[in-house]
This record gives sequence, C-alpha cells and structure tokens, in this order.
Amino acid sequence: MHIFYLSEIFSDSDNDSVTDDDSVSHNNNGDNDNVSHNDSGNDGDNDNDNIRESDTALVLTSHSMEECDALCTQIAIMTNGEFRCLGSTQHIKSKYGSGYSLAIRLYTTNQIESAKELITKMFPNARLMDEHILHLNYELMIEKGQKWSMLFEKVGKLAELIDAADYSISQTTLDQIFLDFSRNARTDIVKSHF
Repeated sequence: MHIFYLSEIFSDSDNDSVTDDDSVSHNNNGDNDNVSHNDSGNDGDNDNDNIRESDTALVLTSHSMEECDALCTQIAIMTNGEFRCLGSTQHIKSKYGSGYSLAIRLYTTNQIESAKELITKMFPNARLMDEHILHLNYELMIEKGQKWSMLFEKVGKLAELIDAADYSISQTTLDQIFLDFSRNARTDIVKSHF
C-alpha cells in the first residue's frame, strides 16, 4: 500500500480546494490501480474525469447522498458498520426506494385537513412523511408499470382540487433511502436489547 498526495496523482488538476493535507491510499493489485480517498469536501469534477479515464477506482466516503449521487457510478450504503446495499444510483432508487415523494405547499392552515383527506382518497397507499406549517410531504407508493404521465396528471388534478400554492413530485432520493436504512438499523438495535 502506498500513500500519495492528491497533487501527485492529479498533477494536471487546477482544483484549488486540493491541499497538501488531502491524501489518498493507493493499492497496486495486479493490473488494477485502486485509489481510496476520504475528503467529502473536495470538488471532484476535474478529478472525476481523470479517474474515469485512468481505469482507476476511487472510494469516497461521505454523509452527503447528494454528493454521492453527483459523483459516483456505484454507491454502497452502510449502517452500523454493515453494507446494506450496493449498486448504481438508479438501481438503489428502484430497488430500495419506496415510490415517489410528493411535496405540497398550501396557502392557509384551513386547507390542511381537507388536503390530507383528498390525498388519502386519491392515493390510498400514501404515507405522510413530514408536515411543517403549510408544507405536506408524502411518500407515494405507485403500482408497477404506472406511467409518469398518468402520475403527473393525477397529481396535477389533486393540486387543482386542493388549491395548492405549489407542488412537486420526484423519485425517492438517496437521502431518503439512507434515512430508511438508518431508521431500520436503529430499530434492529433496540429490538436486540429486549
């Protein structure tokens, strides 16, 4: 195992955020060069291109799923020191994501209860994930094969019926998946103590 500084590996990088303190672990393993680097604050745009071109693996550790989503082609999620999943971003979202996220912002607090009732009626499997002042965030469980266009149409009609100030629908994020894994890990720990 060899330890190199990023400036030695990425000598053509003009990234000012790379400092002499940023180090990586380099392991020659047959024909493959594996590089491990742990600096989640590093802007990896230039480095990412260099690594892909050099047939090298770079292992990033981060608590920012947004950063992982942007930089990584393969992602592993660990909780309590155990790997919970491994795959591409889309694979993890499809396999472990539980549908879609619906965020709705209302105009007044008078709308909240009727909005909740209508959402539950239109999406029986919807689960309220967060409620804060005029914002409602739901997890929508969608049937396999349902088209995005049908989902958008249904959500658009819902927003019109409840007179929403605005709304958005998105695929489950890596952050949400990570939090689900974390919640389940905590539940497992609590169960093991009783």
